[in-house]
Amino acid sequence: LLATSLPLKAAEVLAGGAWPLPAVLCPILALAHFAPLYTGGSFLAALSVGRYLGAAFPLGYQAARRPRYSWGVCVAIWALVLCHLGLVFGLEAPGGWLDNTTSSLGINTPVNGSPVCLEAWDPASVGPARLSLSLLFFFLPLIITAFCYVGCLRALARSGLSHRRKLRAAWVAGGALLTLLLCLGPYNASNVAGFLNPNLGGYWRKLGLITGAWS
Repeated sequence: LLATSLPLKAAEVLAGGAWPLPAVLCPILALAHFAPLYTGGSFLAALSVGRYLGAAFPLGYQAARRPRYSWGVCVAIWALVLCHLGLVFGLEAPGGWLDNTTSSLGINTPVNGSPVCLEAWDPASVGPARLSLSLLFFFLPLIITAFCYVGCLRALARSGLSHRRKLRAAWVAGGALLTLLLCLGPYNASNVAGFLNPNLGGYWRKLGLITGAWS
């Protein structure tokens, strides 16, 4: 999904930051570009919950494990992220329900007269909107992931598995946490910085979009 948004983003960059495409494509770009950044942490958290249940309650988890439950969790995560993004964009973005302008959704026209897509939000609106997304889809999954993997390691330490398998499990746990922190951390840190000080966060947000694509 993120890859489908890259041609639109490339056209925006080649136009010097102005939006050269039809206005209807702006909210589509927003959903395609930002949804993977927020679903990634939730999917890692869901995966960590499954591994924790498998390590702490192996018999019960294996008996209740069904592929349809995994599909249901994936659909629920995507629905939650897309609905929350749609609500934020529909309410807070330029041209949204709470915006007093008559511009198209996501489109704003700064002083120079060139339309831009999602780059000229009212600071009073964009800060809380980005913070809510980060709290729900990054920091909460980070806490869940850390708790579950610590529980996994404690359960494995008491098990009779070989040292090699315990070490491999520790590497898996560390890799998941590093993925969250290194790939998704910079972008969400920029959201917190932008909420605390609207003059901050711009550089971190650009860096975070790059590292977020790695996840």
